[in-house]
Amino acid sequence: MKIRRSDNYVGREVAGEFLLIPITTVGADLQKIKHLNGTAAAIWDCLDTEKSQKEVLERLSGIYNVEDTLLKRDVRATFDSFVKSGICIVNE
Repeated sequence: MKIRRSDNYVGREVAGEFLLIPITTVGADLQKIKHLNGTAAAIWDCLDTEKSQKEVLERLSGIYNVEDTLLKRDVRATFDSFVKSGICIVNE
């Protein structure tokens, strides 16, 4: 399974917070703005091109000094959350 960013969101850092902002043709839907924690923002950054969970894990393991099982759990949960909320798309 590979995942990529949806074309319907753009990431921006605003006042030290990382936000995903929906791209709309009419106004802004403030209910759909997503706030990402540091790990989720790093995962979003990794997804500048389509990547597998393994590719993201390899990249993040150089950034975070945590156990592989913890990092794998966090990446998987974030992937699931991104897909469920429509901010990322799965390509089998």
